[in-house]
Amino acid sequence: MDADYAVAKSRLKTGSDTLAVCFDGKLYTDTESGIKPLIKLIDSDLDLRGACAADRIVGKAAAMLYVILGVSRVYAETLGKSGQAVFERYGISYEYDTLTDHIINRAGTDLCPMELAVRDIDDPEAALSAVKQKSRELQIQNAYIQMCDAMIEKDKNVLKDVLDDRFVLIHMTGMRQNKEAFITAVLDGTLNYYSAVHDSMTVTVNADTAVLTGQTRVEAAAFGGAKRHWRLQQKCRLKYTDGRWKIIESTASIY
Repeated sequence: MDADYAVAKSRLKTGSDTLAVCFDGKLYTDTESGIKPLIKLIDSDLDLRGACAADRIVGKAAAMLYVILGVSRVYAETLGKSGQAVFERYGISYEYDTLTDHIINRAGTDLCPMELAVRDIDDPEAALSAVKQKSRELQIQNAYIQMCDAMIEKDKNVLKDVLDDRFVLIHMTGMRQNKEAFITAVLDGTLNYYSAVHDSMTVTVNADTAVLTGQTRVEAAAFGGAKRHWRLQQKCRLKYTDGRWKIIESTASIY
């Protein structure tokens, strides 16, 4: 076990990986951020009971997933006290560089969304379900944000990527634009978007489909009209396709 621990820790310290797990001399690494690498390991059905892991940031959510994986020892560059409590409860040996009261989101405004998702959960399997649900919600919200940003930046490639080929935009007037017509209108200045501030994004997920309702204050000029501020609501239908969420339909209104 000491050799596995040394290998995992050294890999994290000397490389760009965000996670390194070693078991019986076999090394598993990942470069994705957050807890996605741990979810992938759990879904892989690899037997990692007794393995050693090295991770960038470990809070309660990640610690719960380590319990499910059955690892015996974890090194964390930054360890949250809630994660430390989980390790203590389940007898997982641990080491850290920095111990912090809370794991904060990237904006520095609140707890990490995964920490919020498991804050009142003490069962590891229930925590796994909660973080998977939260991960799906964040991916869906990110698709909406990418679309809005690409509308402002007139980024054809991002729009083509985030919008499904079946995409239809239903304007407030009832006019419908398919994917090609909408992207063309954004690129040629028929639709101009200058800024977007998101007030809320609510998500409902049902298996591989989802509905997101986004409420966003935008500055825009459409169809030759003057630039003005809109409180734009978009009700988006999404489909999980080829490993990602894509927007199939957006119905515009005001709020």
